Parts: sequence; C-alpha cells; structure tokens
Amino acid sequence: MSGLGERRQFSDPEIEINMVPIMNMFLVLIPFLLMSSSFLHLKAIDTSVPVRAVPDASLEQEKKSDIVVTAVIKLNYTGVDLSITSAELSEAQLSALDMKIEWSKDASDKNKQKIAVALKQIKDQYPKSTTLILSPGDDVLYEDIVTVMDAARKIEEEVLFPVVVISGEVSAS
Repeated sequence: MSGLGERRQFSDPEIEINMVPIMNMFLVLIPFLLMSSSFLHLKAIDTSVPVRAVPDASLEQEKKSDIVVTAVIKLNYTGVDLSITSAELSEAQLSALDMKIEWSKDASDKNKQKIAVALKQIKDQYPKSTTLILSPGDDVLYEDIVTVMDAARKIEEEVLFPVVVISGEVSAS
C-alpha cells in the first residue's frame, strides 16, 4: 500500500523570462517609427471636374466683351490642339480660334511659352473667360500636364485661365 496512497509532488523550478532585450528593442523601434512618419509629404494640385450644363438664354444678349468662352486643350505626345467652346458664338467664330501647337520633347519652357501666348490671344479677345479644360492623352507624361497647367494659369504676372479642369476624352454621341 505504499504506492497507492502516496502522491508525488513535482515542483516546477521557477523560470524567469528576461524581458530586457525585448524592452530594449521597443525602446529603439518606437522613436525610429515616429521619426520616419514625418518624411511623408503629399502635394496636390487643385482641379475640378467639368459639368455639362444648359446655356442660359440671358447670356446670349450680352456684349462681346462680356462673352465667356471655355478654352479646351487636347494634349498628346506630338502636340497640343487648342480650341474654344461657347454657347454664345457661332461655329465659324469658334473654328477661327482653333490652333495646333507643336510639342518639343526637350524644351518644356519653349512649350510653356507657346501655349501661354496662344491662350493670351484668347484671353485678350474674351477677358471674362476663366476656365480651361485640359484633356491629356494616354501617352502624356505628368510633367507635361503640369507644364500646360502652369502655362494656362498665368503668363508673367497676368492671370489667364485660373480654373483648370482635367478631363478625359469626351466623344459626342
């Protein structure tokens, strides 16, 4: 009967986990993560989306100096197609202001100047106009889009078309 009623008591040795290396790791890791998060800087260019609207009948009676047109630039790898749209002008008047500007790959300042001069001609004829719709092609670089936007907003100190709208190609159906 010596084996049935006796219980052996096993005593677990006391085990201590050394937490100092883990605490040291977090002590170094947390400041590093906090410092690296401050290097993220986002920049944005303000644009808007075009809205299709019905022209107001009262606008047709205004003088030519009060006519508001919208400049449209179709940008692709080879050049820029500049046109204007307006409900107040005839088709002949609109097509008279259409232009094709050649695009040089290496001369962004020259391209910017050509576009700014062409837009200044439109702005001189229709000074109340403020909107330009930019429609870039699939093969256009981001830098070229920004160059056109900069050229459209101002030439030297004169404000041209401060409202630049980026749009995809819209087909008439």
